Amino acid sequence: MAPAGDLREGKVVVLYSLIVTLCAISAPDKCEVHEQMLDQLSPSPSMAFVEAQGYLAQWLQQYPDLKLQRWRLEPGHKI
Repeated sequence: MAPAGDLREGKVVVLYSLIVTLCAISAPDKCEVHEQMLDQLSPSPSMAFVEAQGYLAQWLQQYPDLKLQRWRLEPGHKI
């Protein structure tokens, strides 16, 4: 049996908030901040930071009319 707080095959799951500022390429002064919770990243903050870049790249491919102004990854809590 997995210890309390471990939900996936004995692995600790950490929620992260991916916070991005996106601007329209056609109107660079029109920016919005978006936040998305991610639970598929490594519990190690440094590895999660690297893994989050893949999510950003995929997202930007889906929305080529937007430019990534800035982003950060904030650890949430273990579940």
